Amino acid sequence: MGTLRKITKIVHIFAQSGNPSFHAAATHQPAKLFNNNHLFRFTAKLALFVTFASTPAWAAPPSFAKDVAPILAANCAGCHSGNVKMGKFDLGSFETLRTGGHSGPAIIPGKSGESLLYLRITGAALPSMPLNGNKLADAEIETIRQWIDAGAQPPAAAEAVATTTPAIPDIKPRAAVKALVGALAYRPDGKLLALGSFKEVRLVDPQTRQLLATLPGEAEDVRAVAFSPDGKLLAAAGGLPGRGGELRIWDVEKRALLHTIAGHADCIYAVEFAPDGASVATASYDKLIKLWNVATGKEIRTLKDHIDAVYALAFTPDGQRLVSASADRGVKVWDVASGERLYTLSESTDGLNALALDPSGKRVAAGGLDRTIRIWSLDQKSGVLLQSLIAHEDAILQLAWSPGGQYLVSSSADKEVKLFNAADLSVLKTWRQPDWALSLKFSPDGNTFAVGRFDGSFEVYPLGPAPGRDALGTGALSPASR
Repeated sequence: MGTLRKITKIVHIFAQSGNPSFHAAATHQPAKLFNNNHLFRFTAKLALFVTFASTPAWAAPPSFAKDVAPILAANCAGCHSGNVKMGKFDLGSFETLRTGGHSGPAIIPGKSGESLLYLRITGAALPSMPLNGNKLADAEIETIRQWIDAGAQPPAAAEAVATTTPAIPDIKPRAAVKALVGALAYRPDGKLLALGSFKEVRLVDPQTRQLLATLPGEAEDVRAVAFSPDGKLLAAAGGLPGRGGELRIWDVEKRALLHTIAGHADCIYAVEFAPDGASVATASYDKLIKLWNVATGKEIRTLKDHIDAVYALAFTPDGQRLVSASADRGVKVWDVASGERLYTLSESTDGLNALALDPSGKRVAAGGLDRTIRIWSLDQKSGVLLQSLIAHEDAILQLAWSPGGQYLVSSSADKEVKLFNAADLSVLKTWRQPDWALSLKFSPDGNTFAVGRFDGSFEVYPLGPAPGRDALGTGALSPASR
């Protein structure tokens, strides 16, 4: 008997049962004779009947490896993976899924209605998941329900959990292109400039623009570079998007690779040496900050509190605190020795891309998608918003504070670089750029700042022969091309 005939028969039986509510509805009697409770019970029974009638009794239950794990990997692993376990809940394997998080077991085999995983993805329990509000498709939710109700069976011994490897097309450029300059850093003596590019770091003379050496072998784009305080070491960071971060530490004079460190689950976007040079900090798209021992390459500790990608880092001059900026809109201040988050500066209204500390370490500036530069004081237990300015027509990409503390320079997706008086954020000068200025740094003497661009070019802008000279003096701000 077909499903339609079964539905017709059950409706006929229900109508013949003498139920006045159904009869009134079927014969278009006045609404006052209609009992919604009876109709609800009937509808529920009918829906249940249709579900069982349309699902073959012999259909195999969903497989964890082939059906459930790919759903969790695509929608939930970003916040509940081996490296980022929000709520102490790890979906990296069947065993950790079964263990659950701080709210208790996530699944109760045979009872989807009592399983926290199912209740969260349906919105029956709060907070609903995924946390970004993108609800799973009905078919995906149903697959998870059926798997739980069938006993939440683990993968078979010979059954590998399904994973997907993205197919990356091999697209050849039609014309010669220059690799972007995604990061740059001056050596402390100001005589060497490191440019982070595609799969390499280029060392150039900032005065003559002459290429002195190339440090090859990076996994992909170099997204951050930093010299050690004594200038002997260079840290270059990047990695493969969605696959892992990479940190390489080089002996600058010998051009020799000392360490290759893989410790993040995604690309590294910021790297900074501690003032004593003994440790280095990295920040990643995986929402984590890590501290590494420079001599051994071993991890010291992981700082966890951001809930989105961390794009910028800076140590205070005494090395006791670390400041970070993230796409979660927060600037966080950390105690380096303990890894404790001390406080969060949360006035930004959108994701942050950049931050800069003033030379004293008592003020921090940050900017990002809301186009606004904000400056806060950095106190022991809290920070106070001191200044705020909508500085650009598009997202702010980078910020740098001059070594003398007088100037703040910014770059933006509006293809402009601006110089500000740090005291009141008044604009002193604007330079139109041929492409996005992805990297930005002042020279150690404060006389110049360098800009690295998406089109592969870089440029050095002089501010004058001495840090005290007026930045708007005659000829002081004319750029020197590469």
